[in-house]
Amino acid sequence: MIRIYFILTFFLVFIKVSEGSAQSLSNEAIAYFVEAEYLYADKDYNKALEYLNIAEKNWGEPNARTVHLKIKILFELERYNEAQQLINTFGRYESSEDIEEATYYYHKKIAEKEREESKDGGNYYFEKGYNAYQERNWAIAEKYLNKSIDLKYGNGNAVIILYQLLAKIGAYTKIEKNLIRGYKTYPENDTIIAAIIDYYINTCREGYALDFLNEMIALKPNKASYYYARGALYDNKKFNDQAIYNYEICLNLDSGYFNALYNLGSLYYNIGVKQMSIANTESDSKRFQSKKKIANIYYRKSLPYLEKARKINPIDVPLLESLKSLYFRFDILDKYDEVNNKLSKL
Repeated sequence: MIRIYFILTFFLVFIKVSEGSAQSLSNEAIAYFVEAEYLYADKDYNKALEYLNIAEKNWGEPNARTVHLKIKILFELERYNEAQQLINTFGRYESSEDIEEATYYYHKKIAEKEREESKDGGNYYFEKGYNAYQERNWAIAEKYLNKSIDLKYGNGNAVIILYQLLAKIGAYTKIEKNLIRGYKTYPENDTIIAAIIDYYINTCREGYALDFLNEMIALKPNKASYYYARGALYDNKKFNDQAIYNYEICLNLDSGYFNALYNLGSLYYNIGVKQMSIANTESDSKRFQSKKKIANIYYRKSLPYLEKARKINPIDVPLLESLKSLYFRFDILDKYDEVNNKLSKL
């Protein structure tokens, strides 16, 4: 709502600045101008610009005060080129020395800003965005992180920080757009790729995740992590054959890929558990033994993968618990005692 109660005060002040023209100014134009000043002070710059344009339209043309305020607004909106163009034309308007001095001061501010950003624009925006993120100033952080991504600064950390920010503030409709843009800008950043897959999974769109992974694998068929991720997707959906196939390709490409070793060992172990549960339902001894043998096949398959995983991460408790169970099952007592002792110290 227009703050009409400002009109009289402003009108009296305006007469001192431009006595010859003040009498012809419409009260409506003055009201919009005063409202624009109020909105500027309240940092609602876009709305301030809107009201200022209405004021100028009602007056029929700009004047020194409207141009001065517009320059300030455009500066805050970082529309520096437009602000500079207005400064360049300011001399055509009659103004007080104070207004003229304050207006040309923005020429200096714009020049300083351009010098500051030209040193390394992407880094400048990233630092501002990251600092704002640390201070939980979400709107400013989002703005500057986006600018740093637009300038393709760095290796893509801004994309991940922006992803975390958007999740924190619940701006879920922006997340996918940010991540896809991030991937296109930084296609070598595996963290962004993993974030896209996680996002699809967390939004119950495993099909999208699978399609995305298939595209990645077509582009980079020797990337072990992609096969691991695809194996994990199939594993989660209980498509055991497809999961095993992808884990094995991953390990052929990178034999020390801990997550693939652990997941493949766990997959075989869990199949063994399921088969043993089936065996335990059999009252007939021969049928029980037959199904127990099937369970033990899968238990034995899991053992080498879990043992290799242990060499990479010897203090993973769930991994050690699985090995302890297997060593006990197959009567490998020296290793059982070793793992049991290890667990007691963790």
